[in-house]
Parts: sequence; C-alpha cells; structure tokens
Amino acid sequence: FWPVQKSTGIYSIFEIFSRGVHRCPVVEEGQVVGVCSQSSLVSYLAARIAKEPLLDVALSELNIITKQVE
Repeated sequence: FWPVQKSTGIYSIFEIFSRGVHRCPVVEEGQVVGVCSQSSLVSYLAARIAKEPLLDVALSELNIITKQVE
C-alpha cells in the first residue's frame, strides 16, 4: 500500500512502480480521492511523446531491456 499525494512528482511515482507496485491510492487530508495506475501514467507519457518526438528514444538508448533471448 503506497499512498501518494496529488502533489507527488512523476519521478517519485516511477520509483514506487519500479518496486512492483501497479497502482497507488491518491490521498488528500487523509481521504482517498483517486488512484494513480501504471497504465494511466503510460497513457499520459504516450500522448506526451506523440507531441514531443524528442522524447521518443530507442530502447537500446534507455538500457531497460532486462534479458536477451537467444
């Protein structure tokens, strides 16, 4: 259970998601006001990349491929 605030930055959310968490409750004044999910963040980034091609970086440049298949 990883609650976050509305003011939590995207980098912090990515750190949480990198631990295997797929969604976080968004809390305001002790009450859950929504949910931030991996899929909603990926959708946001996909839309953003479509508008800013400079963000469209090859997987090889990101070094995020975890295992090569032989």
